[in-house]
Amino acid sequence: MSSLLSTLPLHQPTLPNILLSLLTALTLYLLTLALYRLYLHPLSRFPGPTLAALTYLYEIHHDVFTTPNGQFATHLNTLHARYGPIIRCSPDEIHVQDSAWFDTLIGGPGHVRDKWAKANRANGSPGSLASATGHELHRMRRGALNPFFSKRTVDQLETSIRAKTEKLCAKIAEYAREEKVVELGTAFTALTLDVITEYCYDKCQNCLDEEDFAPRWKALMMQLFESTPVAKHFPIVAQTLASLPRFVVKYLNPGFVPFFEAQDLIQDQARQIWLAEQKNPSKPTSEDERPKTIFHGILNSNLPPQEKSMQRMADEAFVLIVAGGETTARVATVILANLLQNPTLYQRLRKEIANVMSGPELPSTRQLEDIPLMRAVVQEGIRIAAPVTSRPMLIAPNEEMRYKEWVIPRSTPTSMTLQSVLFDPEIFPSPHTFDPERWIRAAEEGKRLDRFLVTFSKGTRMCIGTNVAYAEMYLAVAALVARFDFEFVDFDMKRDLEVTRDTFVGMPSKESRGVRVKVSSVVK
Repeated sequence: MSSLLSTLPLHQPTLPNILLSLLTALTLYLLTLALYRLYLHPLSRFPGPTLAALTYLYEIHHDVFTTPNGQFATHLNTLHARYGPIIRCSPDEIHVQDSAWFDTLIGGPGHVRDKWAKANRANGSPGSLASATGHELHRMRRGALNPFFSKRTVDQLETSIRAKTEKLCAKIAEYAREEKVVELGTAFTALTLDVITEYCYDKCQNCLDEEDFAPRWKALMMQLFESTPVAKHFPIVAQTLASLPRFVVKYLNPGFVPFFEAQDLIQDQARQIWLAEQKNPSKPTSEDERPKTIFHGILNSNLPPQEKSMQRMADEAFVLIVAGGETTARVATVILANLLQNPTLYQRLRKEIANVMSGPELPSTRQLEDIPLMRAVVQEGIRIAAPVTSRPMLIAPNEEMRYKEWVIPRSTPTSMTLQSVLFDPEIFPSPHTFDPERWIRAAEEGKRLDRFLVTFSKGTRMCIGTNVAYAEMYLAVAALVARFDFEFVDFDMKRDLEVTRDTFVGMPSKESRGVRVKVSSVVK
């Protein structure tokens, strides 16, 4: 019998058979996954497009493969118009469009909100406050930074912001004498970067001292945000680039070289301070005393040892520079561009500012905040600029969230788009019109429009640098309005400033030339 069996042909697996088996297994897996997502998933009963329920490729298509890219945030408006205020926008995510529900999403005292890990894919700094997914980790990291960004601390350090604003004005006065064109976005980015780098790291970048306001930094920011849609959906691309030698990155994508060079500079500073603290630890500061730098604040905090590594400090620093630089610069640019389109409002604001000025010195931020028109201009600018276009994606791990008759299962990623609140016509009639008067009318009528001013989000996940941003905007806008008259140079609002893409911050069309102006007169 054994000799007979030995003569039978053996069927060895061949490569085509192996591939066929793998293809069959993959097909069965995908079919099973599709059936689960459509009929058995906890979100299967929520309205929304079938393709969005089936696959993340639906979102990827609108963000990465459309022209221009970054269109999913806009497409969500189309979906809500078709399916209603609550939709399933991806296999695992619920999106709500109802301004009154925003407070429920972000939670309040006693309501824990974690951040969905998917929201951090485009963030190349995993050790930062912005990347903290868990509620407790976020609370702990934020606690170490709070001394830098309280209203009281910012008021005490307004002198530094005022000095940088004066330097900006001096530079613009030079441009006036030479009849040179100023690109306002680049000028404001130079200001905000100089403020945030000196304020947080005691090492000013000195962009305001460079020719044309150091445009390479503005270009770096734009390059960084341009890559966000791809990095968000394909994080391995950014991770691979980061792991490559710099000369290879320069060959593949030269635009990323300044980005990695900036990271290297910050990591080097973090390393120097970390090593110095190991040899000679500085004394912990009191609650009323601000540490010298963010790095010292982290090292002298009550954070556990793993939260005080060199890499985590560098991650924190890099995100604060990126977030603190471009978002505030965009708001200031939008404010001034809209004021210039309304000369009557521009002159009226100048008179209001002049009434509280004593000589050439700028009023304090507190004085500017007390001018109703100035406050209204800043509030309206913050609203209509809507610099952050990425949607907050939060999870309620300990409770079910409810929207009307809908019960959102516990731990379901749920999001809202900030723009849907900021441009809600029920709250802000003619929402795309720059109308500071709406804030003055609301105040006179006792209405709290500011509860819907969610530009910097709200609650425990609110932007930590909000107080610094407000101080920069009040001082910079007031200084330029009080001292200069401008005229546009080949400017088109729709082409050059209107947001057309979601790249974490709102980006205008690729044809944008920025907000280019010339100084037509200097106010004596």
